Amino acid sequence: MAALPQDAGRRGADPETLSRFASVVGHELRNPLSAVKIALQSLERRVAFEPKDLARLRIALREVDHIEAVLSDLVEWARPEPVEPSASDPADIVRAALAAAAPVLEDCRAEPRVSLPGALPAVRADCPRAARALAALLANAARAGTPCVAVGALVRDDRVVIHVDDGGPGLSADERERLFEPFRVRRPGVVGLDLSLARAIARMHGGDVRLVETPGGGSRAELSLPVA
Repeated sequence: MAALPQDAGRRGADPETLSRFASVVGHELRNPLSAVKIALQSLERRVAFEPKDLARLRIALREVDHIEAVLSDLVEWARPEPVEPSASDPADIVRAALAAAAPVLEDCRAEPRVSLPGALPAVRADCPRAARALAALLANAARAGTPCVAVGALVRDDRVVIHVDDGGPGLSADERERLFEPFRVRRPGVVGLDLSLARAIARMHGGDVRLVETPGGGSRAELSLPVA
């Protein structure tokens, strides 16, 4: 497996080296991790475990899923693939994002509440990639410690803006912008690529991601995508 140069910590690695390192590590770990996951799933199906042992097995499977998600984010950050946009229904993007973010929402005990206008125009988007960006915003909102994550949408100029509101303590303007820095961590166990990746994906579509203050407190994350 690739290793960082011994003096990288002292002199700092250039962005291209870090990008290559993250990409290689991600690809090198995916195959053995998949083998571990398949083995655990096979044991779950074939072996009659005692309840406590079955619970431990399922914890291990959940942690494998978490590692897979981290590796996926690293590879996406290191070597983003080009988007393939087409006319997409914003409601489809929201549904796919909610499914992708469901484990984080459940772990954080955050209930998603969706309220979309009935006649939103189609957007020009690569639906799976746009959903991935929105899922990152949902995960970020859930980790703010709020019991509810509200999802809505509106049309602004020639963009459809899908927004995610949390009921957290809110952030200053400087704090909101710093959260877009790669590896900026808000809580333990999180790599800190959610918002950086979401913004990168949105900008590949000709859109953007930003964090704004909400009147009642908390923060709003906005994903804007061009109307088809």
